[in-house]
Amino acid sequence: MIKIYVALGIIVVAMGGFLFYYENAKETVAVIPEVVEEQVQEPVNEPVVAPKFNKFVFTKNNVTNTVEVASGWYIYNDDASPGVLFTKNEDLIIPQATEWNAVGPNFSVAVTNITDIAGVTTEDEWLIKQGYKDDPMVEGDPITPSEEVIINGYRMIRAVSDESGGSSGRTLVYVHFYDLQRIIIFAQWPYVPGSEITKVFEEMISKFVPSPRQVQ
Repeated sequence: MIKIYVALGIIVVAMGGFLFYYENAKETVAVIPEVVEEQVQEPVNEPVVAPKFNKFVFTKNNVTNTVEVASGWYIYNDDASPGVLFTKNEDLIIPQATEWNAVGPNFSVAVTNITDIAGVTTEDEWLIKQGYKDDPMVEGDPITPSEEVIINGYRMIRAVSDESGGSSGRTLVYVHFYDLQRIIIFAQWPYVPGSEITKVFEEMISKFVPSPRQVQ
């Protein structure tokens, strides 16, 4: 505000917000508002933040699964395949009869049947055939180191294979027996503890919850 003093023809101006002038020795006060320049703020465009995770829903072998995968990984889904594949390639094309590991680092989720392996009808037989469990009928049978783990209240088998499809590098595998017939298999290659892909894969596993049992 601005103060203006008027007395005996002498005008004195000072800051303060009032106009004072004297007439017949009587003081009259008038208020002069101070002009304040309005500052118009430009609209701020907030940056678009990409989601940290994407949800993928897919059905294989009459089992619908939902997984959360870190952004930057893309799904490859071949209807003729029992599983889906995740890679960094958004426009991945895989020629027929190509091993998945030939496309580079990846992880997959597949739903298969216990009986897909000839002569196998039980969980134990399947684990033995995969090398995740000792075969009592074969002395000194080499097995892949494995352990039973509980993820979100669900039992899984975790194993690390030394090779996969003739490719160098280890494969990290999680197996969940969905019912008496079907198995959900998670696999990640190449397995390197602490690597980006292994962290992304383990994070996906940590959030996985099997869908309700679905009748074939």
